[in-house]
Amino acid sequence: MKTTTTGTLAIVIALLFAASCTKQAQDDVEEIVQEIHATSERFGEQLTDASEQVSNSLTNAGKGLAEALQNVQNAVEGGIGTDAADFRELQKALPEAVGNLAPAPKPTGESRRELGLSTSHAQHRYSAENGGELKVKISDSGTMRSFLAIADKAQAAALQYDRETETGFERTSRHLGGNGTEMHDGNTGRSEINLLYADRFQIYIEAYNVPWETMIAARDAIDFEVLNGLTNQVTKTVPAPKEQDGEGPLQ
Repeated sequence: MKTTTTGTLAIVIALLFAASCTKQAQDDVEEIVQEIHATSERFGEQLTDASEQVSNSLTNAGKGLAEALQNVQNAVEGGIGTDAADFRELQKALPEAVGNLAPAPKPTGESRRELGLSTSHAQHRYSAENGGELKVKISDSGTMRSFLAIADKAQAAALQYDRETETGFERTSRHLGGNGTEMHDGNTGRSEINLLYADRFQIYIEAYNVPWETMIAARDAIDFEVLNGLTNQVTKTVPAPKEQDGEGPLQ
């Protein structure tokens, strides 16, 4: 009888322990479930925030694209239909003399129209007694001038630099309201000035074995008043005759 009582007591204790363990396990499981729910809610909030950020980014990107397309449309409306100046008019802006350099007998140039695009350029060469050479070239972007102006402003806003080496330099620059670049390499003797003037005229000066001061003199000798006068002249392209369906040009 004593053995039976002892065994029964052991069974009861074991059941109580098992119940205690089961209760602890249930509590642990409930705690884990609550933590999972809380984590899910936090993740859901983060996912919602991320979704809103992506949506806002896409909206802003869409606005930026719309503005870019509008700029292109404005460029087309403002540029196409305006002819480039005749190259002989551009020649009038070229320097007659640059320091002690000897000019070539006459300047050269070309006006071109192709696929509805009108451009022109004029250039003059100058030489030094020591064999140095300098060239000044003025180009009129004509029907592409609005696109050129947009690209120039975008590049100027995105990139500015000024670096020097033991033998030369390279830098962005501004002159008379126009953006440009300047470069001199003492190893090769090559110098270069690029300048966009009045959002239309591309000025390019290149020289070999010529002092930098002469490069600046060549730029300053350009007659910008001539270019100003050409800027104020608006020459419209004659539109092509309209056609009826299958009936040729309208009369």
